[in-house]
This record gives sequence, structure tokens and C-alpha cells, in this order.
Amino acid sequence: MSTEIGTIQGRFERVKSVSERTVEYRPSELHLTRFSGGEKMGVMLQMTIQQKDGNMAYIQLTRDQVKELVVKLKEEFNIGSYKL
Repeated sequence: MSTEIGTIQGRFERVKSVSERTVEYRPSELHLTRFSGGEKMGVMLQMTIQQKDGNMAYIQLTRDQVKELVVKLKEEFNIGSYKL
């Protein structure tokens, strides 16, 4: 069973011209879904984003990896004090 946690609006970068070294940005959405990875993996997070070719890309993180990601983001963006 899975649960849609939410969607974050963002953008993706597309190379417009390699020779001119130009890029363009297009709107994109990052979908967050909680799901069961089974007895071995436990509760997991799947992040889904549409690639420039229209295909979907998926990244799946375990609970410990999600904690690691949260710590890294909070440290890098100086987001208050926190406890996990």
C-alpha cells in the first residue's frame, strides 16, 4: 500500500544548445510517496520526477536515508534547530 505525501513544484534544466552553452528551464513536479518496502526495507519514500524526454525517474529511500537527507538539507540551508 502506498500513500501520496505531496507534490513540490520545481523546475528542470534542459540544455538548449551545447555549442552556445545555453540552457532553459521548464516547470516540473516532484511527487513524494510513502510505501512499504517489505519486511527487509520497512517504510520507504519514493520521489518521482518527469524527465525531459517525458519518461518518469524514481528514487527510493529507506527511512535512514530519508533521515540523512533531512539532516543534509537542514545543514546546507541553515534551517533552525531540529531533532530526528
